[in-house]
Amino acid sequence: MIKNEDINGYWFLPSNPEFQCYGRLVFGPLTSPRLTLTAAPGNDLSSFPYDVEDYVIWGHDTKGEAITLFGCNRLNVESFGRGVQTSIFNAQYLVFGEHITSADAKEFGSVRFSFEGFEDWIGIFGHDINLRSAQSFTISYEQPPDLPFDIDDNTSGRLTFWNNKPYINTREVVLNQDSLVKLNFQNSICLEDILTYVWRMQQFITLLMFEQTKVKWIFIEKSGKELGLFYRQHNPDLLTNDRALYLLPFRLVKDQFGGALMKWFRLADELNPVINILNANIGESKEFVHNNFLNIIQAVEAFHRRKIQSTAQLQSENQLLISRILGDITNSEDKKWLEARLAYSYEPNLRIRLKELTARHQTTLFKDLPTNKRVGRLISQIVEKRNYFTHYDPSLEKDGDETGKIIGYTRFLKTLLAFCLLDQIGFDSTFLKDIIYNRYKFKI
Repeated sequence: MIKNEDINGYWFLPSNPEFQCYGRLVFGPLTSPRLTLTAAPGNDLSSFPYDVEDYVIWGHDTKGEAITLFGCNRLNVESFGRGVQTSIFNAQYLVFGEHITSADAKEFGSVRFSFEGFEDWIGIFGHDINLRSAQSFTISYEQPPDLPFDIDDNTSGRLTFWNNKPYINTREVVLNQDSLVKLNFQNSICLEDILTYVWRMQQFITLLMFEQTKVKWIFIEKSGKELGLFYRQHNPDLLTNDRALYLLPFRLVKDQFGGALMKWFRLADELNPVINILNANIGESKEFVHNNFLNIIQAVEAFHRRKIQSTAQLQSENQLLISRILGDITNSEDKKWLEARLAYSYEPNLRIRLKELTARHQTTLFKDLPTNKRVGRLISQIVEKRNYFTHYDPSLEKDGDETGKIIGYTRFLKTLLAFCLLDQIGFDSTFLKDIIYNRYKFKI
């Protein structure tokens, strides 16, 4: 598990290994990697440039382990009495066990990693308890078999399990089983691509859990040697995981898991902004309530625009309409102004987008199928609130604190967007309607 680390060692640039400088590297789950170098009297830190971004620093800790810092930026330099200098550097991510020249070098053949709450979400354990009575029972354990899947032509993977050696004494027996993901690459890939695979896998698991998770640890393989990898994560605060309340526990999607994951990776490029916004807003926060509401609306509109809207047809129909309207206008300035105003008039407004998306997922979204009038009222309330925050129309301002309502609207939009994404990877309303807990359904 990633924990707070404070590492002393000697650090240098790959291009100048003769000049090694003492320094302290600090990082942790809530802390970006930060390296503080201290140059002894008679030396200076001029070999570490100010004007170069994202460069590499190599080092060794006091035990001799090699460490590589990627994406380094120098923040400052300070001089003290007797010629001592210090300088602080930020780093984007770290590799432990070897000096790596470039994050773009295609040198890595596999990666394995795990997430917080992953074992409970999978819910597969190897123990079997035979309880004959309160005084007589047996416990047996057999490690579960791996569950293979494919992502693309170059990438295969496995959900796999491992356990530590049981701790046994006269009073207790303790056995810990962990669940992890291992990805193998037919052709080696670079560090940047590995981080992309891990990030997309994390987003996929977060969607199925519908709770924030984070990476517990990552190990990468280079020429048969396993190396540790660390990077600062954006969502460190986790909710209390309750496996009975996950949106889609693994046991419900086990048969579709591999196919859905493959579709997810294909979808990720096209819907990257949508997925990023939803991933950042899963879980409830009473901070930045208005921002979260507007962000989710932006993601919903972007999803509809990219996956539902018949853009080519709308553009063609709109162009015919514009030509017909402009044909009756003789003033060139009026024609130019009106043409600019009508150029994107084919784009549906938020109300239309919400109506179309909600209609597709009514059986999954609502506890009791509401009337069109009730759905329309909910959509109108969301649109009016968006218009108020965007255009600041005082006529739409309500008396009293509406924070609770805005959080409710945001929860509804997040759930709607989650169902839209699940539909894209094979979990449609017919599949979801009977297995989604009431916790995720709405009554209006």
